[in-house]
Amino acid sequence: MNPLISEFSYGYALTEELAAGYRPALRGAPVFPSLIDEGSRGGYDLELPIIGAPLFLQFKLSHYLKRSSAREWPHWNRPYFRMNLRPLRHSQQHNLLLIWEAAGNEVYYATPMFYQAAELNAAYTGRRMVQSSAFFRPQDIGALPDIEHHCVVLHPSFPVAYFHSEDPRPVPVMHGEHWLEKVFFAGKERMAKVSSEMFKELVASMGAVLSEEIPEWEGQHREMFQRFARHEVRGLAAYVAYLARTYFEAQFILISPWERTRQSE
Repeated sequence: MNPLISEFSYGYALTEELAAGYRPALRGAPVFPSLIDEGSRGGYDLELPIIGAPLFLQFKLSHYLKRSSAREWPHWNRPYFRMNLRPLRHSQQHNLLLIWEAAGNEVYYATPMFYQAAELNAAYTGRRMVQSSAFFRPQDIGALPDIEHHCVVLHPSFPVAYFHSEDPRPVPVMHGEHWLEKVFFAGKERMAKVSSEMFKELVASMGAVLSEEIPEWEGQHREMFQRFARHEVRGLAAYVAYLARTYFEAQFILISPWERTRQSE
């Protein structure tokens, strides 16, 4: 069954749940790449934490396969989900995520374990978006072997998924709570002061990746960077989000301690 929800709706609901915080020790402050009018002041209305750790999420919808004639049915002999990867002939998305993760960043694919609007509404209102999702590291999926179509198939009850190419192979999958624990501990280890320097380092690192993979991007870089950087820390944060969204097709989130953020309000 094709997904009956949009990637935007799923990504929004998952991001909002992360922003609400957990345990209550950790929260995710989403950064959106909103453009502003040239003459406005403080046009980026971002709530930035005092300290934080960058997290990048790429949202993918899942197709629900419920017939025994489905190609990957023998893995579980029961209904399952399929997450399609964008073919290299259409996009460098997967390659860019691989390189960005290899540069030391926390990068994940996120996909829902549902496909209908009623299920999305139930998970959203019940604060079960994380629990109802599965997460993959791009490096666990590995490089795509060619420009053809590839996918990852998974089942909510199993810790192993399968990357399907000519020769299917197992891929580790992190379901909601397991992934949350991983992000929680990785975030604590990577916390740093949220400052202009943090975002400038991210911009420089992203620029190095993009210069290698998409040489033509640099022609737009200087003008856009100057426009965002004019608004200092908030503008630089939004510029990182702009690069993440435009070139990596990922959502930029700052993971931060809940209490520290609350005290700064």
